[in-house]
Amino acid sequence: MVPLRSILQNRIGMVSTSPQNHPDSVSAVEGTREKVVELIAKRQLGPGDRLPSERELADTFKVSRTTLREALGMLARSGYVVRRPGRGGGTFVNQPKVERDLSFLTGLPGHLRRQGHESSAQVLSARLMGADSWTAGELQIPEDALVYEIVRLRLADGEPISLERNRFPTERFPGLLEKPMGGSIYDILRNDYDVPPKRAQERIEPTAASATEAAMLGVREGEPLLAVERVTYDANGIPIEVGRDLFRGDRTRVVVWVESPEDSIVEVEKRAESLSASW
Repeated sequence: MVPLRSILQNRIGMVSTSPQNHPDSVSAVEGTREKVVELIAKRQLGPGDRLPSERELADTFKVSRTTLREALGMLARSGYVVRRPGRGGGTFVNQPKVERDLSFLTGLPGHLRRQGHESSAQVLSARLMGADSWTAGELQIPEDALVYEIVRLRLADGEPISLERNRFPTERFPGLLEKPMGGSIYDILRNDYDVPPKRAQERIEPTAASATEAAMLGVREGEPLLAVERVTYDANGIPIEVGRDLFRGDRTRVVVWVESPEDSIVEVEKRAESLSASW
């Protein structure tokens, strides 16, 4: 796993607190934020470790409590620290967020490995079922046609990060449930069936964890989740998968790379026309 120091350097930018690196244009709040990041790295504080009290930090950095609180608020909003009120509370180093890059069609294990996390999965269920109207419509198959449904809990460094529910047409992928489900199903489609996923349409919206979802993901009922509904297509534009993933809101950040307007608008219009034609 990538050390916390490296993650902080890459995600926030650990800047020396020497005067030459803090020109007048840098605000006191921004400078204090950088000092807190450097303090975490120097003391090698890990997730769950508590920072010194606000009074001690303000005295150490020679700033007002107001400035310090604004700096800690910035770090909290970025997800790098968590602030807990009351007795036994304080400011604690948070787990680094997992970035889900929607610019590229790849499985979650690849995203996790590139960010230095250990990826694993628990298969909660794998079964044959008749396609409901939504599944049949998205996969362009008759209603009640047989599909595989695979439900998995994804873990990053042993901690639940997402709940995945994926469905595949049995006619296209015979014997899929006999394959090992702990890794990337996309790799199985590519290597065992010679059907590499080519493109996907994903719809993203916030949702609240139900009691069952909360128990599986290790969060409280009603906690915010990020729901991603996906339809995946092969090179011929034929749908091969529908899925709905639920990501923990406290552990996930969505990243999207965009191109210049001239290129991207034309490309988006072409993709929209292609999708309309396939429907």
